[in-house]
Amino acid sequence: MEEKVLSFPTEAGMISVAVSGGAVTRVSFADENGADEDQLLLEAAEQIREYLHGDRTSYCLPVRLDGVTKFTRTVLEETARVPYGSVLSYGALSERTGGSPRAVGGALGRNPLPLIIPCHRIVRSNGHLGGFTGGLHIKERLLQIELRQVQSS
Repeated sequence: MEEKVLSFPTEAGMISVAVSGGAVTRVSFADENGADEDQLLLEAAEQIREYLHGDRTSYCLPVRLDGVTKFTRTVLEETARVPYGSVLSYGALSERTGGSPRAVGGALGRNPLPLIIPCHRIVRSNGHLGGFTGGLHIKERLLQIELRQVQSS
């Protein structure tokens, strides 16, 4: 299947989205110089911008997790269940998925769909942020956007 990519600027920096076979397959915090024209790419970019502006709390996009292990898929599916504006510890997620907190962190580091599958909502048990592929400053900003929206609701 042909992959199409769109890169676009946001207040969180450049973001690139990839689609293939009618589903979003990848989101990255990098400029991949993508300029493909595709309705799904444009819709994904719009929904990401709305989320970053605090105007969207969930995504309505077809997604596909290509090339991930069964364990990573389990971790990402469970992560997708963490409600907007909430956080869960790596330890609590590991109890839900049957892996160690370190294995959960590794699986989250391989999340091909950050923002859409909200791995930024997973934090250390002591409340510290832990890691994030987009950088800790982005993780902190995403959590602040969600907390602001939840508090104003």
